[in-house]
Amino acid sequence: MFLDFLEYEKETVHVKKVDEEEYVALGNFFFWKCLCGKCSVKEMCHLLESAGVRPQQFLSLLLSMWLFREKDILKNQESISFLHSLLSILIKMKGAIDVSWDFQSVSPWWQQVRTACAQAENIGAALLAALIGRSVSTSVTNSLAEKDIQEIEASDGMTDSWEALSLDMEHWNMLLRQLEDCLVLQTLLQNKGNKPTCGHSEPLSRISVKKLLEGGRGKSLLICVTWLNFAVEDPHGVIHQGNMSFGPARPN
Repeated sequence: MFLDFLEYEKETVHVKKVDEEEYVALGNFFFWKCLCGKCSVKEMCHLLESAGVRPQQFLSLLLSMWLFREKDILKNQESISFLHSLLSILIKMKGAIDVSWDFQSVSPWWQQVRTACAQAENIGAALLAALIGRSVSTSVTNSLAEKDIQEIEASDGMTDSWEALSLDMEHWNMLLRQLEDCLVLQTLLQNKGNKPTCGHSEPLSRISVKKLLEGGRGKSLLICVTWLNFAVEDPHGVIHQGNMSFGPARPN
């Protein structure tokens, strides 16, 4: 069944265009047992490489499945170490790093991971994936930089590898801060099972970094005010108490 979603062309295996549900199911087929420790991560990646797969497409399958199965992942904490192993091996596969990549720009491979995390509505799974991705990215780029250590000593400057590490780290840290903020906001919105909407059928708790950024500066404030109006009997009283709490101290 799942082989129907794949096609072989020019000695390379491609994933056909399928809907999101089928894409997640295909990711489950290839990687879920690896994340549960029931299948060797090295053997699976070796099998994919020997079949001539495009690493970027299977990275996308892995991320889609991971970001979809948040509840299962949080119950199975060992999956975190297995995802680290998978990302560490996938990045070493032939074709994973574009030969045309300029070290003075962000890595397309890791940008693919960050983009998937920024678009995810399961913020907990996205935050874990971003933390693991940053760890693997740092390790891989450090390895490249260590090869250039003699060049650093000779030129008394930074090599392209170190520049790539610094640039990628900046993007990782920004994404992690955004995901942490989203997680706090999502936790608030899901408190006591409240699912307010903002004039739409979609609950406010279905947020993502991408949605908040596209909504502009006032998006987060709008969500909080809408939730407050929905979840609290006297929102104006809460705001008034908050102003009193954070106002200037009264003289004794």
